[in-house]
Order: sequence, then structure tokens, then C-alpha cells
Amino acid sequence: MPDLLLELFFEEIPAPMQARAAEDLRKAVTDRLVAAGLPYEGAKAFVTPRRLALAVFGVPARQPDLREEKKGEKPGRAAIEVIGEILPEVIEGLPWPNSMRRDEPSKAPGALEWVRPLHSIVATFGPETEEPDIVPFAVDGIAAGNETRGHRFLAPEPFTVRRFADYAQKLDKAKVVLDAERRRDIILTEAKQLAFARGLELIEDDGLLNEVAGLVEWPVVLMGSFDEEFLHIPEEIIHATIRDNQCFVLRDAAHAKLVDKFIMVSDLEAGDGGDTIAAASERVIRAALSDAKISYEAGVKT
Repeated sequence: MPDLLLELFFEEIPAPMQARAAEDLRKAVTDRLVAAGLPYEGAKAFVTPRRLALAVFGVPARQPDLREEKKGEKPGRAAIEVIGEILPEVIEGLPWPNSMRRDEPSKAPGALEWVRPLHSIVATFGPETEEPDIVPFAVDGIAAGNETRGHRFLAPEPFTVRRFADYAQKLDKAKVVLDAERRRDIILTEAKQLAFARGLELIEDDGLLNEVAGLVEWPVVLMGSFDEEFLHIPEEIIHATIRDNQCFVLRDAAHAKLVDKFIMVSDLEAGDGGDTIAAASERVIRAALSDAKISYEAGVKT
């Protein structure tokens, strides 16, 4: 039976909104399919900072015929036609906490309001053994197609996709890890390994891990350092300050004491091994710790 692939490509959406948006999209589409007489075998939604994607597997090619009293038999419609009516309604009705209009002077006052400007839509439907069709619909003047883009800087050129397996594989080659759980695993594993190589331990933080995984499409884990003098302020202040800047705290494996190192996650692969990126993060952390130190010392004096 045919499968449906949907991708909504947009400007970055905040990490705290992503998981809910993916679930809202999955539920809205699958509920509407079932209500239209198109049960499915399975569905999974995915989200990155720049895209929402949904794969629905095993959808019937047509609605079933219905028999109505006094009116005779009502023939079922092709599923792709029904889906073409469902998807724009779902997309326009996604319940974002905050919305903004696409910043184009030509758009009418009633133009689509979304959490971030929507740039393109992928929507394909068809069986695995055939070339899928593009689902015929448009949202706010954006017609569905089969073209998407990879990482903003590492692979910005457009490319075409057919179905989910093809889509996920091509995204990976274009420096986009589609699955948020996989991004989490990459960050956690690489952070632990980087710490272990220095005789250090990562202080794990699930909330921060979820947030950081929602900030990147291609996670690159790096280590930075700060001045030892900051270790004289309470550990909880150091921890909170570094965490507020989306970085992870490290401690000495032997003594369980915080050290003057931290883990950051970049969305870029740098030619210098990440030295420039790490240096920029170090400046931010140094300034934040300096402010925290001043506030702490002022509080101690009063």
C-alpha cells in the first residue's frame, strides 16, 4: 500500500516547541486519515530546528465505497485527492504557541500565521514499488513538491526526494540528523567520550540535552575551558551559569569536583577542528562567569 511523506521546511523554531509540534502534526494528520476512511499501518513524526516531517505507512490507495440509504452507492475517492484536502487544513491549523506572518509585502492581511516563516513543502504519496506522486495542494502560495534542502551551511543546495527511506538517507548525506533521539544519543555519547579521554566525567542533564538537541541539525561536540579562578565561587553558581549558555559541566572523575572545562555542541564542522568555535564559546562563558562572580561576591559582602 502507498506511503505518505510530508516535510514542512521553515526558519528555526525554538527547541521547547519542537516535540509538541511533531506530535500535533502526527495526530492531526492520522486522525483525519482515519476519519476519511483511510486507516494506516504506522506513522512517525520527526523534527529538527528547521523542519517538521511525517511518514505515514500503509495508507489505502482509495477510500472504501459506501452504501447510503435511498441514495445508493457512493464511490470512494482516490486517497491522494483526499490527502490533498487534509494536509493544508492541518498545516494551517497547527496550534503554535506564538505565530508570525511571512514577511512579504505582497502577502494579503490574512496570510498564513505560523511560528516561523514557512519556506517549502514536500508531500509525496505512492507505493514503494513505484515512483510516488506529489500530493496536489498549496499553503499560503507555497505548492507542495519533492524538493528540500540539507544543512544551512554544510549542504545548502536543494535536492529531490521520493519516499521516507530516500528522504532520510539523503538528509543524512546533507548533514542533517532527522531523528531527535539520534541527535541526543550522538551528543551524549560523544560528550562522555570526550570527557573520559581527559579523565573527566560529564554531569548529565536530560533537560539540557533535549534543548541542545533541538538547536542543531548536525551535532558536533567540542570542549572548552575557563579560568581556574572561577572555581572559587560555589559549584551550583558555576553549573547554573554554564547551563544557561547551553553548555554541559564537567567534573574530575577521581574527586567529583567541578573542573575548568565544559562541553559545547556546535551545528558546524570547522576546518580548524573547532578551535574557533570553542574560542567563541569560551569568551561567552568567561563573561557570564565573571558577571556571576561579581554578583556572588557582592552578595557575600552585604
